[in-house]
Amino acid sequence: MKVFKFGGASVKSAEAVRNLAVILENYTETDLVVVVSAMGKTTSALEALVQMYYENWFEGAFTKTNYSSVIAEKEAENTKFLAASAEKLSSLQTKFDEIKNYHYDIVNQLFVEENELLNNELSRQFDEIKLVIEKPAEKNFNKLYDAIISKGELISTLIVSRYLEFSGISNQWLDVRKLIVTDSYYREANVNLPKTAENIAAAIQFNKTKLYVTQGFLGADTQGNTTTLGREGSDYTAAIFAYSLNAESLTVWKDVAGVYNADPKRFPDAVLLKCLSYGEAVDQTYFGATVIHPKTLKPIQNKKIPLFVRSFVDPEAPGTKIADSDQYDKKVPVYISKSNQMLISLSPTDFSFVSEENLSLIFAMLSKYRISVNLMQAAAVNFTVCVDNNPNKLVGFLNEVSKKYSVKYNENLELLTVRHYTSEVIDRVLTNRELLVEQRNRETV
Repeated sequence: MKVFKFGGASVKSAEAVRNLAVILENYTETDLVVVVSAMGKTTSALEALVQMYYENWFEGAFTKTNYSSVIAEKEAENTKFLAASAEKLSSLQTKFDEIKNYHYDIVNQLFVEENELLNNELSRQFDEIKLVIEKPAEKNFNKLYDAIISKGELISTLIVSRYLEFSGISNQWLDVRKLIVTDSYYREANVNLPKTAENIAAAIQFNKTKLYVTQGFLGADTQGNTTTLGREGSDYTAAIFAYSLNAESLTVWKDVAGVYNADPKRFPDAVLLKCLSYGEAVDQTYFGATVIHPKTLKPIQNKKIPLFVRSFVDPEAPGTKIADSDQYDKKVPVYISKSNQMLISLSPTDFSFVSEENLSLIFAMLSKYRISVNLMQAAAVNFTVCVDNNPNKLVGFLNEVSKKYSVKYNENLELLTVRHYTSEVIDRVLTNRELLVEQRNRETV
């Protein structure tokens, strides 16, 4: 059997959904699980909706990104509870209607006649969103976020599943939240892989149907609350299914021809990499390559399941194969860029050395706020980290760490990584750039 994953761009319109169906028509004799993301930019739209809703009740919840004031105050600001004004409620309704109309426009283009079953299913999903945003907000924003954001995948897969049936491709729709078991760390939940694999193996029975359609990105905790696996987590979902079902392969269908050595939009001479080892792919995703979600590779590597990155625009093209192989040509430099970075330097207030005890405290705080370190550098009396500029995590961290350390930072930075570099390559990428921090090893700078 095989696992396919289709991202938001592959289902962003009626035409795109039809194209997905055409691709699947070539695999009607294959046992297949298809993992589908929310349509187009729906996740971002729902994210905006939930932030607007939360702002209606807790003023300033998303406007405080001035880290200087956080450090100066030494305390997190308590948001003020408000009653939502009529104007704010009207804006919220407008955003809700935009999301709803976008999906119904796609449905109306896909079906020549009204599909009563699908309309009832979609109405229930949108009614559940409306029920939430019409009542006062609970203070647990992350739990609320997951409950609303998850609707994008649920709605998308309902539309895709019903359209496949309409097109003569029999399939079974699955609610992935009944299969993927996580903890209760909303927005970046951790998967209980043994229990999840057991659930998936029991639910997928190919003697009953050849094709299952389900959602990426979602799970549920042991209390049945919806959780999400982190933005762009649908690749990881597909890998979990491949692992659990001992798949022959996992294919991620994207709007690019495969994995390149650089972003083709920024580097016109970017080269398609036809083959990568698991190790090389892990290194690239660790440093910020966005073609594959970082968590995707571990479960499939554990069972030596090959991963293909292919184009839904040109489905006949071979794309990139990631497998247990050393065929990758290390003579090709790989450029990886991460934007919106923050460089934070911490120094003990008494000018003492940065000891193991200091580092232990700092890393404990980073772990507490689930902040991943993209780069770190230690000196005698200061410790510097480069992290994603995520106010949802950083405000609390900076508030706490500034009680023990002097804090300096730079915002709006780019972290540029080059694998398999040469001196000529480094000179080229540094042209017209100011260098703040540099690290090198044998393979990476």
